[in-house]
Amino acid sequence: MIFETNIPGWMNPTDLSVLYKLASLVPANGTILEYGCFLGRSTSALNKGKRDNVSLTVVDSFEINSNYGTDEDIFKLRTNELGHQFVDAFGSKALYDEARQIASLNGSWEAGFKHCIGEEALNKIKLHVSLTSKFNIDKIYDMVFIDASHSFEEVFKDINSFIKNQETLIVGDDFDK
Repeated sequence: MIFETNIPGWMNPTDLSVLYKLASLVPANGTILEYGCFLGRSTSALNKGKRDNVSLTVVDSFEINSNYGTDEDIFKLRTNELGHQFVDAFGSKALYDEARQIASLNGSWEAGFKHCIGEEALNKIKLHVSLTSKFNIDKIYDMVFIDASHSFEEVFKDINSFIKNQETLIVGDDFDK
């Protein structure tokens, strides 16, 4: 894989491939904005897919959130009603455990994100620790990837922040109904 698949997160490798490809289509000197990155799984795909002269801005509150579940929960092998086995998260459980420990010591997932994404990638992105609702949108982005708050209302607000510009490609991962 061209991007990091060991970084813990919920996007499967196929989804990451789509992000990678979409980032590669952003024109020279373009801009990408990612809302919500957790430990950097999707950030890695966007960063590796984009051209060197395309900027990537990442916005996340990095709040410790009980919705992520415990490390035992998200990497536990489950069986759905059709008998198919799955895990909630992908990537390295060992790396998740390291990032969780770092986050716990710092009271924020930001240090865990920095640990997972690595110094080289960190130097290529613009990182903003903020709620998306508090982030100052001061320019037009060529591509926006929305994966922060997962409530319908918050995703709807995030989409409406960018829908005015018909040139912006808006991509999202998931939301709750």
